[in-house]
Amino acid sequence: MVQYSPHSDYEGEKNGNKAVRKVAGEQEDERSPPECTLEKSVKELMELIFNRQRFRITISVLKYDAIKLPLGKLSDTTITRGFQQLKDLAALIDDPAVASSKWNMGFAEATEHLSNTYYSFIPHRFGRKQPPIIRDDILLKKEIELFQSLSDMRVAAELMKIGRKTRDSIHPLDRQFQGLGLEEMTRLDDKSSEFGHIMRYLSNSGGGAHKMTYTIKDIFRIERQGERKRFDNSEFSKIPSNRRLLWHGSRATNLAGIL
Repeated sequence: MVQYSPHSDYEGEKNGNKAVRKVAGEQEDERSPPECTLEKSVKELMELIFNRQRFRITISVLKYDAIKLPLGKLSDTTITRGFQQLKDLAALIDDPAVASSKWNMGFAEATEHLSNTYYSFIPHRFGRKQPPIIRDDILLKKEIELFQSLSDMRVAAELMKIGRKTRDSIHPLDRQFQGLGLEEMTRLDDKSSEFGHIMRYLSNSGGGAHKMTYTIKDIFRIERQGERKRFDNSEFSKIPSNRRLLWHGSRATNLAGIL
């Protein structure tokens, strides 16, 4: 029987008197890892979007129990069932009379029942604390945010799994970028008029109430598959002017799903 210590540089082999030396850090197939072909700024963006440590932190902050139900096993059916509980809770919070008319319960009993059903579909980690009963808009909005994040992170988790399992001549980040299926992702020249316009828009439209300032590192022009055709075929493409920009912030862990 051959015994192997992971801290040793040698592996014994009893097929004769051979000992095969294994250099620490060397690939088993002795091939060098493939180089990433992405442009530097795009590579850095992919590293941000597909950052495993950031995923773990986000899941912890959102109190989702990824040990009990990993993202890769979170099915569409489970998401649909969980979201239905939130929709029913939203209707209850908006009109407490629904508790008796639809559920034949009092408001407190109905919200407790729906909350417990929701937690049975979407497991949470509350430590030793009792799971909170969802009875107000604040808790409801937190759970809706969790749902949005889970849906987006599930996409990224699947792309990361593909990049990790596929062993070929393509770097994992290249594989994950390809998985996004974008028509275009181009970093804008920081001296271009387009970059300057966006920078001024951000600087001049920042909400003073938030007391926040921003530093722009990179701006990317992005086009998703079929996006141009959908816009050209919509009624909005016929509007000659009066265009409006929508500023929307999101967690970095949500970006793969959004894209």
